[in-house]
Amino acid sequence: MGAATVLVPFGDPSGARSLLTFLGFCLMPAHNPLRRFGEFWENFCTWILMWAFNVASLHSKHLLRMRRIEAWIPFDEFLRRYGLDAQPV
Repeated sequence: MGAATVLVPFGDPSGARSLLTFLGFCLMPAHNPLRRFGEFWENFCTWILMWAFNVASLHSKHLLRMRRIEAWIPFDEFLRRYGLDAQPV
């Protein structure tokens, strides 16, 4: 299970990065198969959503400089941690 996000820049030792690793996610740089062309359109859609729902976030995000990371957790690890039989942390 996984996703790509611009909320946690790769290489940034922020609290969000620490939280994701604590929750069991593996983080790596995201690569769009369409390269810069695909990245532009992903960034454009992300920028439009930020403009519509969180205008203040546009001050720290530039349309052409947003970079994504992929956050993945193996399905077996997900079930071990968060399944019905999981023990509270």
